[in-house]
Amino acid sequence: MTDHEADATIDIQLGQLVFMSDALSAVAGAIGSPDFVAVVFENLTRIVDCDSIHLDYEDESLLDRRVGWIGSYGTYPDQIERTMTHYYRDFAQIDTTFDCIRGERDTQLLQLSTLRLNPEIRRAFYDSEDIHDECVVTYRVDELTYALSVCRARRLPPFTLKELSIVRHVALIVLPLAVAHRRIVGDRPADADAARTGESIAAQRLTRVFEKLTSRESEVCARLIRGRKTQDIAHELGIRPSSIDTYARRAFAKLGIESRRQLLNLLLDHDALDASSARRSDA
Repeated sequence: MTDHEADATIDIQLGQLVFMSDALSAVAGAIGSPDFVAVVFENLTRIVDCDSIHLDYEDESLLDRRVGWIGSYGTYPDQIERTMTHYYRDFAQIDTTFDCIRGERDTQLLQLSTLRLNPEIRRAFYDSEDIHDECVVTYRVDELTYALSVCRARRLPPFTLKELSIVRHVALIVLPLAVAHRRIVGDRPADADAARTGESIAAQRLTRVFEKLTSRESEVCARLIRGRKTQDIAHELGIRPSSIDTYARRAFAKLGIESRRQLLNLLLDHDALDASSARRSDA
């Protein structure tokens, strides 16, 4: 190989590295943001074209199926939101499509043919969105199996073997980020009761992690983390918007921070310490 050929090879590899790092750093920067799943979609389509993505997880420690929704996004966000709210509310807990990889602890890649799906599910969630090809990558954390689903409508051909390999490798980075995102903001609610439960769990976690906070300060911070606006939080908690600002300022002062982003970073740091302690205990 000549020096010129070596330089050309290095340039190509460096260009690919820069491209991938730009895309994935944007995803990492969106952890805890309401736009997290949208950022995953926008940057994934720079690498492998698709029409929609879905992030969820299943708790395999339970006898009954328990699927949690992290979020969905795609070319037509509002339509996808309506469709997937219906799916995760009424069908996710009884859908047996992924039983073939249930219980696997290693990372799995599954390509689905819509012809083999339950006819009711195919009509309601695939035919209605013109989806004809889907690949799913799973990632196991303790008893929770996280999944990234990448879907193509008929405007695009089925995934090639090369594209499936790329999706798998990207998912190995995206899914741990999705784990961190979910630990901060909780599940995407598929109904009003789930939304209230999610806010309550997030507030309890903040109180547990940061013992200095009062329950009200934790409630406000939990909603700020989820990207909620001051007026919406005030309406939900039945207090004045100015009181929301006061509780937030008090909480930030106790924690030595000045912004929502710094609050997210504190939670991420806490999760990293927990994970490190768990690994040392296992060792």
